[in-house]
Amino acid sequence: MTNQGWVSNLTLEPQSRLTGGIVTGYITNHGYLEYVTIGEGVKLAAEVILGKGVQFSHPSDDPKLGSK
Repeated sequence: MTNQGWVSNLTLEPQSRLTGGIVTGYITNHGYLEYVTIGEGVKLAAEVILGKGVQFSHPSDDPKLGSK
């Protein structure tokens, strides 16, 4: 799915892909997120796969930066 708006409370099925837009709410991802902005207060499930171009509204929320 290619998105240019907002997506909230999303479950991506295996082998699916979300490209673009802003995600909010709770994200369960068995697929792939790329070129999206993760909004404030998003709850990412442990299995979320973050691909190229993923940004965070608050960079300190990025799990690659370690625990808060």
